[in-house]
Amino acid sequence: MVKKGKSAPILVRPDHEFSQGNVEVRQRHFKDGTNLHWHDYYEMEIITGGSGFYYINGAKFPLTRGSAYLVTPVDFHLIEGEFDIYNIAFNESLISEAVMNMIISLNPAAVVSFEEEEFLLIESALGALNSEYQKN
Repeated sequence: MVKKGKSAPILVRPDHEFSQGNVEVRQRHFKDGTNLHWHDYYEMEIITGGSGFYYINGAKFPLTRGSAYLVTPVDFHLIEGEFDIYNIAFNESLISEAVMNMIISLNPAAVVSFEEEEFLLIESALGALNSEYQKN
């Protein structure tokens, strides 16, 4: 995770100001990844192409097309590699009590991978979500 001869700082990203209410949707391309960081909001990320690795709270997971994960405000994480990604960031006010209890009980620090047929449907929904978000 840390290259020899260099120390990577932990970046703190608190008090995020969402550009449109309590959610932000971005489609991005990553090359090399991010530094270790945390933030005060939730984030769902879905990999649509490429490959790399996701590190969360000391665990390492491979990322490929169809991988998805949820990051909570208590997670230290980073990604590395080169891939295309949808990032959906949102604050806690959008999460119902029932879903919050499920997140807490399941400890979501893991990566799920979808089969291609199912992922094509997810990718279509992500495109529609991103399109709606861009229209404000």
